[in-house]
Formats: sequence, structure tokens, C-alpha cells
Amino acid sequence: MPNTILQPDNTNPFPPVAESSILNAGNYFSENLIDYPHDLGHGYIKNIKLHQGFLLTIRDYQSHEYVTEIFPENPEHPLQFYFQIAGDCVSNFEYASQKAGETALCGCGMSPRMSYTSSSQKKQEIDIHIQPELFKTLFGINNDVIPPLLKHLFRQPDEEYSVRTGTITTQMQVSLQQIWQCPFQGLVKQIYLESKVLELIALRLQQDITGEAIQSHPHKPKRTVIERIYQAKELLESRMENPPSMMEIA
Repeated sequence: MPNTILQPDNTNPFPPVAESSILNAGNYFSENLIDYPHDLGHGYIKNIKLHQGFLLTIRDYQSHEYVTEIFPENPEHPLQFYFQIAGDCVSNFEYASQKAGETALCGCGMSPRMSYTSSSQKKQEIDIHIQPELFKTLFGINNDVIPPLLKHLFRQPDEEYSVRTGTITTQMQVSLQQIWQCPFQGLVKQIYLESKVLELIALRLQQDITGEAIQSHPHKPKRTVIERIYQAKELLESRMENPPSMMEIA
């Protein structure tokens, strides 16, 4: 019988064992390292808060046996970009089950009560959460003019959120490994990770949009959300010593 972990508020229930933080132009950066409970297995979960409303989670652990995590219903699910690098997990919802090499793009809205069961194989994941209002602010999206190919990502709290799966591409693999093996510390680490997170978001959105564009939208607008994300990434990389504020990026 698998061990069961209840996630009361969609956060990790294990206490952090280490935390570091720096101040950067009014934007708080913090990093929590969480030991995976020794009675369940071994490894770690790392939560990195970048800009307010931006969370990067890196998971690398292995359970002794099957473990089931149960998440409650959540009417305020943020935008989520999920990448399963190693290991498989099975959900009570077929669309939420993930295999190694797969990625999922989840919109905001209502997420139902869900369970995920992982086997004893090694599990490696990178997970990006961004609050929908921050995403809209950064990339110039107004509620009344959300691009048609992105509307499924922005649903109301009483509407079930959208989930679309895909395959991790070679370009995504490069960005994921750069995040995993980040060689920097402090301020430079924050800027570096933010630029790689933006790159992954752009690549995953492009994958989603292209899949729909083949059927219904063959002509891309000249100035797209994807282009704005890449511009924000380039701005961050060019300003390592004097990082831009959120307003400058927006």
C-alpha cells in the first residue's frame, strides 16, 4: 500500500532545511531547500522565489516505495509550466498523468481535487508557477484583448482550468539543464534563472500555439506574446550588473 501525503494548501508539507535570500531592486529573492523525508525516500525539493508572483521548483528525489500525493480543490490555480525530466507519475485524471520527457501547460482557474502516485524510480521535475496578473502585466495583455490562442489559459475561479501536454523538445532540454546546473550565486543567479524561466515559458507557449495554429490560425501577428517574452529575457541577460525593475521589463 502506498504512503499518502496530504497537501493542505498546494504547497510542500515538509519544512525547509536551508534558506538564503538577497534584496534586488525591491524584488525579494529567496531559496528554500527541503529534504525529502527519510522515512519515505531520499533527495530534495528546492523552491526558488524570483519576482513576486514567480515560483521555480526543482525536485530531485526517489521514494522507497509508491507514494501518493493528494491536492485539494483550488479555485486560484496559477499558470503552471511543468517539465517531467525523469520518472513517471499517475493521476486520478488521465490528462494530468506524466511520463519522463513530457511537459504540461496548465492555465489558471479551478483545479479539482487530484491525486498523483509515483513509483520508487528516481524522479526529477522542474515546475514554474506564475500568477496570471503578473503574466498579463509583463507581456502587455489586457483582460478584454487576450489573444485568442491564449484564452484557454485565463479562466475564472469557478471554471475548471485547462491542461495541455506536450513533449520536451531539444531546446527545452538545454534550458532545463542550464537551470539544473546553474553555476552562479546571489544576484547573478537570480537574473540567470529568471532569463531561463522566461525562455522555457516562451518555448512551451510556442509549442502550444503552433499546435493550434496548424488548424485555426496560420498567420501569426507581427508582435506576439512570445516575442515579448524573448525581449524580456534578452533585457535581463544584458543587464546582469544593473538588473531592470519589473516596470522596465513590462
